[in-house]
Formats: sequence, structure tokens, C-alpha cells
Amino acid sequence: MTNNRNSHATLTNCILFGDRPDEILLKDSTLVVAFSNVQYARQEPWPGIGNLNTDPLFVDYRAGDYHLRPGSPCINSGDPNRTSKAGETDIDGEERIMGGRIDMGADEFCP
Repeated sequence: MTNNRNSHATLTNCILFGDRPDEILLKDSTLVVAFSNVQYARQEPWPGIGNLNTDPLFVDYRAGDYHLRPGSPCINSGDPNRTSKAGETDIDGEERIMGGRIDMGADEFCP
């Protein structure tokens, strides 16, 4: 993700992983990242509350399958204060929040 000059962005409940060692490039901008899994050049998570820097355990990201496998650290790790809006769904058209807490990423894990 590139945040262009003089912009302000917020990422919440996202997964940025598997593209490059440092997924975010800032140019005179501000970025707030929370409850997200960001592959980061340093070993610690991206600064912010609830962030991870670990393999999200996608089913097969190289083939474009971004579903979460059982045991993924992204399951039930999104913003605990996030509530689902009526009719809100994930990439499969399933309920956006299952298991009591939103997952990180576009897919809500359903065993």
C-alpha cells in the first residue's frame, strides 16, 4: 500500500501480507493501522493497537485463495468493538461477523 503525499488513511481489520517485505510506503502522509496483520520489514507488528506480523495462513494466496485456514491468527482478531451492519457480508456472501468477533481480512472464517 502506498499512501501518497498529504493524505490520511486508516486501515482496520486488514491483511497486507505476501507481496513484499515492507507492505506500506508512506510519503509525507499519516496512516493509522489497527487490528490488522501487516507483513513488516521489522520483526515486530506495525505500530498500532491489535496489529500482527505473522503468516495469516491463507488457504493458497498464490492461487488467489484468501480464505483463512483453521488456526489462522487472523480469526476473531479484528476490532473487538466492530459490529456488523444489516446485510453486511464477506467475500463469499456469508455473514461478516461469525464467532462473536470480526476476522482480519476479507473472509470470515467458517469451519
